[in-house]
Amino acid sequence: MGRSPDPQSARDTLADLDRIESASRRAVRTPVTGLPLVVWGLAWLLGYAALEFLPEPWGWVALAGTATAAGIVSWRRNSQVRTGHEGQLRLGWIVMVAASPLMINAAQATTVQDQGLLLAALWGLGICLYGVASRDRPLTVIGGLVVVVAGIAPLLQSGELAAFGFVGGPLLTCLGVVRMIRDPQKKASGSRVT
Repeated sequence: MGRSPDPQSARDTLADLDRIESASRRAVRTPVTGLPLVVWGLAWLLGYAALEFLPEPWGWVALAGTATAAGIVSWRRNSQVRTGHEGQLRLGWIVMVAASPLMINAAQATTVQDQGLLLAALWGLGICLYGVASRDRPLTVIGGLVVVVAGIAPLLQSGELAAFGFVGGPLLTCLGVVRMIRDPQKKASGSRVT
């Protein structure tokens, strides 16, 4: 029978495994939440400002256009590390986006402001739940903040869509930029983020 490792050796091994798991999680999540968060943040910033200031239907057209552009950029499959769950996650986001008009109808949101903020809260909740499921604390917090901002924006009584865009968009963009700068795959290959 083999000898059991001493307690300190066991603690060291567990600490090494925690570091490996953390590095692996970062390697998987950076391509998924780096550039995509930057472009989605910009899409929210521009799209919600357009929804606020352009007449109907042009505000919705602008929001849909920025969201479509962000979706195309986000769809890239450039990760060197795969978990096998990427297809399920993409399908989940497609379902959420496709269900969005139904949610607006079910909530009987009739004004552009109510519709836009309902979508913002729904998508923020999706981001928050993705963060919870992937054990991504910063993304969980950002998603939660997006829901809070969407929930308190109506208190402004004017400019609430633009206010949401100017807060929610930069939150996503900043997290994406930080992730791109700290990208472990770029560091491993010796290249720099420009």
